[in-house]
Order: sequence, then C-alpha cells, then structure tokens
Amino acid sequence: MSTQITNKSDIIDSRDIIERIEELEAWLDSIAEDDPMRSTKLNSADAQELAALKTLTAECEQYADDWQYGETLIRVQPEA
Repeated sequence: MSTQITNKSDIIDSRDIIERIEELEAWLDSIAEDDPMRSTKLNSADAQELAALKTLTAECEQYADDWQYGETLIRVQPEA
C-alpha cells in the first residue's frame, strides 16, 4: 500500500481505506489457508486498525454514495 492512513492525515481517499481493509482481510485468509488449525487472530494493532477502518467505512457509506469509487475525507482543524 502506498498511502499510510492515520487520523492525523489532512486528506484520505476512501479507496486507500478500502485497499487497506482488503490487505488485512487477505492476510487473514492466507493464514487460514496455510494452516487451518492455527489461530487467525491479528495482532492487537492490526485488529484495532481493521476494526477502526471497518467502522469508518460503515459510517461514511451512509453519507457518501461514491465511497467505493473514491470519496475524499478532508481533515478540518478546529478554530482556536
């Protein structure tokens, strides 16, 4: 993945979020295929990231009809 997604980014493209979710889920699938008896739990940081990205996606899809095709999230700084 070329773009890092953080809550400090000024601009985030929804396609980057979708791509990261797919990467994490593909990684889980590959673990299950390699060793079905092995636990398929993500490490804590990855699990938190996947949960946060899925929550963000579910929330944003309600308001952005073109989420899957590319919506831009822009960070707004609160006025001091």
